[in-house]
This record gives sequence, structure tokens and C-alpha cells, in this order.
Amino acid sequence: MSRIAKRLIINTASNYLLRLVHILLNLIAIPIIVNSLGQEAFGLIVLANVIVGYFTVFDIGVPQGVTKYVSEYLAKRDKAKVSEVINTSIVLFFFIGLIVSLLVASFVLLGGLSVFNISRDNIQPARNVLFIAAALSVFFWPRHVLEGVFKGIQKYHKLNITLALGRILGVSLAIITSLLKQPIEVVFLAFNIDRALTGIWQYVWLRREIPFWNFRIKDAHISVLKMIFSFSIWLMLSHVAVMLEYQTDHIIIGVALPVAMITVYTVIVYPFRIIQQISGLACTAVMPAVSENQVIRGKQGVDVFIYKGVKYHNLVFAPFAIIGAFLCGPFIKLWMGPEYLRYVWIAQLSCAFQLIWQSNALLGQVYLGTGRSKKPGLIAIFIGVLNVLLSIWWVNIFGFPGVILATVVAGLLGIPLVFWLLLPDLQIQRWAYIKNVLLKAQLPLWIVGITFLPFWSQIQQIDTWLGLFTAGLIMAFILFCTGWIFVVDKDFKKYATLLLKNSLSFVGIGN
Repeated sequence: MSRIAKRLIINTASNYLLRLVHILLNLIAIPIIVNSLGQEAFGLIVLANVIVGYFTVFDIGVPQGVTKYVSEYLAKRDKAKVSEVINTSIVLFFFIGLIVSLLVASFVLLGGLSVFNISRDNIQPARNVLFIAAALSVFFWPRHVLEGVFKGIQKYHKLNITLALGRILGVSLAIITSLLKQPIEVVFLAFNIDRALTGIWQYVWLRREIPFWNFRIKDAHISVLKMIFSFSIWLMLSHVAVMLEYQTDHIIIGVALPVAMITVYTVIVYPFRIIQQISGLACTAVMPAVSENQVIRGKQGVDVFIYKGVKYHNLVFAPFAIIGAFLCGPFIKLWMGPEYLRYVWIAQLSCAFQLIWQSNALLGQVYLGTGRSKKPGLIAIFIGVLNVLLSIWWVNIFGFPGVILATVVAGLLGIPLVFWLLLPDLQIQRWAYIKNVLLKAQLPLWIVGITFLPFWSQIQQIDTWLGLFTAGLIMAFILFCTGWIFVVDKDFKKYATLLLKNSLSFVGIGN
């Protein structure tokens, strides 16, 4: 297995470990904070993060551009260009952070919170929370660049250590402050303290990883910014689309319904988000690897990601989508309580939807790694705008489930655009791609999923964490064994078997 492939596996594995930490922290923190502060207070914390997150559209795709060009120039051993790319982006993002901070503060001062259904008792705390969020933005934005650099040098495991420990600190402090019945503002600050602290740690660590780099304002050049924009400007549309697809959901719910429903929405979509993140984490390390491999091997270096990478990506996330559809009901009941079960059907539907929606996620990252970004941005913005229009319409008909239904429908309508616009540019025959990559990877898993249906009622009656864990473990074992037998190539099986033997030998098992 090549050096690039090994590094890709290590980076992807570290991404999953980070996400596992986040999932466990959320599972512990959300019910504690909701029970301590109430649904509306937790909804305000989520809403504040969403409002600040709305301005991530201002990053214009620069962090992804940093990742691509740092990886590319390191492969070319051009240290001067690496420094210019990093420092130009840091200077830009410092000023963007200041602008975002001023915009959020102005929104509050001009009475913007009046559009939301916030109770009178929580109006002032909501104002204070947003002022705190505005202040944190100044620290948060430069960190975007540093994370892009870590990805560009393909040191995801070190990046993820900083993010994981920062999140553990923030969530732990949030739990403690909520149990001590501290004000919403204190809990919010504790929850987001890592936004400021991890950036300092990341800077120090990067100085060790790439010792030739140091932050110097004189290295910031307009010409470098133009070069990054030539690639990243279209990625801005993807960021706008993410904002429209997910962050706008909270805004629409907060305007049309009581803010407390944001908490209900957060709980119901959590299994959907986990599956989405599992898929996304399998893709995040791909873009810089594609960029590097294209420099070294040309089109052949890209094709291996298309025909093998996409297939194995489907093999990774599809079992979790199937398991999520079956187990999200008992999971939500055990995690947050039976009062949320009236909406569990929408959680089940959204998990099943991910089987189709995430099937081409890795292909999109491969496309970006080849230096193209316009068409994915256009596809994303189409889906995002459609989602907002449908959400505004359906939230008044179906309540908050209408917002999730809008996301599902918009995503399904956007899938044909991927096949129509992206595959020809990568010189892929559509039917061969569908048959040899997507169907080969997912069809065996669909068949196994259908065989689970006779046990549906028994699964929905699970009422202990042990029972839930056991059912999930059994289903995962069957699904991944099916994938190993029918999907994984012989060469990969041989390598994985050898790696397992070496690992067991290393720890002294089997000697």
C-alpha cells in the first residue's frame, strides 16, 4: 500500500476518533443542560451558535483553498509559497473576524432578536449570549486557517487532538456550570471556550511541524489571495448552501415556532447528523490526498479515488444509515425521554435518506481535489435555496417536521445534477459508475437491511442501553461482514489481514 494511502487511512481514522469524542460528549451534555436550564435556554445556546455560524459564508472557501495549496506547494517543495498562502489567509481572516463580531453586535443592538419567539424572561440573557458569541468570533476565524494548514500537511491526527481536548474542556465546563445553575451566559461561554484556546495551541504545534513558517504580515500578498480565490470562490456557494440547508432550519423554526422547538429539532436530527458526519469524516482527508496524487501520478492517481475510494466510502457509512433507521427510535427514547417519540418517524426517514444523499459525497471531494470547484458550488446552492423555500412553506403546514422533509426532498432533487454535471468532467461513464461503484457497494447492504424488517417491532421496544448496544453491535457485525465478503477487493483483504497479524504480533498476541 502506498505512502499516500497509508496516510489517508491514518487521517481518516483520527477523524473518526474525534467524531466519537464529540458524539459521546453530546450524548452526555445535551440532556444534562436541557434538564438544568430548560428547553428554551438550550435552544438559545444553539440559536446563538447558528447566528454566528451564519457568517461562515464570509470565509469564501479559503480554508479549503489553504488545504489544497499547502499540500500542492509542499509536494513541489516551495516553502516560500507555503508561507505566503498561510500568512495571507490569516491576515484576511483576522479582519473577517472583526467584521463578523461587529455585525452580530449590531444585529442585537438594532433589535434583531425581536423576530424570534423568545419569552420575556430570556430576552436579556439572549442579548448577552450573542454579545459573547460576537467577541469569540475574533478568535475563532483565524483558527479556520490553522485547521486548513493541518489538513494541507496531512496531520489530521494532531489537529484532531487539539480539537478533541478543546471540546472535552468546553463541554465539561458547560456541564459543571449548568449543574451549578449558573446563568445561560456563563454556560454558553464555557461551552465555547475552546474556540479561543485551541487556536493558540494549534499555532504553536504548526510552528514545530513546519519550522520554516512563521507568521509575518509582510508575507501577505494580494496576488496570493487572488490565486486562492480562483479555486475557493466557488466553494463559497457550498458554504452558503450548508447555511441554507441546515443553519437556516434553526432560524426558520425560531421565527415560525417557539424557540424551545429548536431543542426538539436538535434532538430529532441528531442521528441524521451522526450519519452525515460519519460520511463527511470519511471524505475530509481525501481532497489534499487527491491534489498530491494528481501531481505525482496524473489522471491515474485520481481514478483510484473514484473507483475504489467511492466504493469503500459507501461501505463505511451505509451500514450506519441502515442501523440508524432501525435504532434511532429506542435511542432517542433512552437518551432524551419518551416525549420526543411523537417525531421519531422523521428521524427514521432522514436516516434512510442518507443512503442516497451521501453516496456521492466522496466523489465531490475528489472533484475539488482536481482543482475544480464551480459546479459543486452551483449544485450545492441549488439544493440550499430549494431547501429554504420548501422549509418556509412546509413549516407552516407540518410544523418543524416540515423543515426536515424539505431537506430530504431538496437533497433527492439535487442528486441527478451530480451525475449530469460532474461525471463527464472526470471522464466517468455514468452507468458504469452507478453499476460498478454505487450498486456494488450498497446493494448487498440493502438486501441485508430488508432481512431486518421482520424484527422491526421488537427493535422499537428496546428499553435499555445494553439492549440497544447489543442490537446495534449485531446489526453492524452482519452488515460489515456482508461488505467484507461482497464488496472489498482481494488486494485490500490481503493487506488488512497482514496488518491485523502484524498488530497482534506487536502487542504479543498469538506468539
